[in-house]
Amino acid sequence: TKKTVTFLKLTELMLFMDFKFPESKPHLSKVRDFFCFMAFTSLRYSDLRALKHANVSDGKIEFYTQKTKDRLTVPLIEHAKKILDKYKNESEVYAFPVYSNQKINDYLKEAAELAGLDREIVETYFVGAKRFDKEYKLHETISCHDARRTFVCCSLALGIPTTTVMACTGHSNYESMKPYIEVADETQKLQMERWNDYQYKSQIIDILDKADNDKLKEILRLIKTVA
Repeated sequence: TKKTVTFLKLTELMLFMDFKFPESKPHLSKVRDFFCFMAFTSLRYSDLRALKHANVSDGKIEFYTQKTKDRLTVPLIEHAKKILDKYKNESEVYAFPVYSNQKINDYLKEAAELAGLDREIVETYFVGAKRFDKEYKLHETISCHDARRTFVCCSLALGIPTTTVMACTGHSNYESMKPYIEVADETQKLQMERWNDYQYKSQIIDILDKADNDKLKEILRLIKTVA
């Protein structure tokens, strides 16, 4: 059977990004930052390790990928910019003080377990005609490459066009994207939520249009209370 494609869902990625690790374990905060930066930019580990300050300008990163030698341009979202700024003084040349791939993967498992990333992952395989299901926790299987998958799946879940995602990742055709598209189960859910969003927004706008000055002040006060 096809190997299960593992990645962090959008809610899991945000939880991981904001998790406070013990001060006695700064290496866990670092590998979390490295993972999240890759998840926000689609970089592979090899590209993260090679990324230089010179590759960053005008709110984007431009670089040649180590694996395919493609030249890619990836716009930086605010989360990625904050992580870059956090490490800007660590080296005069390189963007991040990156550990070895194996060490990052080991630390990632520890960090993900502490952060409670324990979603069940089921791997199915067959011996002859007999089926076997092996279950894992997400923190047991997480690795650097899951960050790139996370970028693709979360981007699709947010409604970003496939062509835009492919331009950031360097995928050359739709077939190579299919494994990611098929497992992005949040995509359909979030897209369909737009029906609800539109319904609520249109009702709010209608109420605001009909409200007088006093009512608008009261509405603003209530919004500030729940915000």
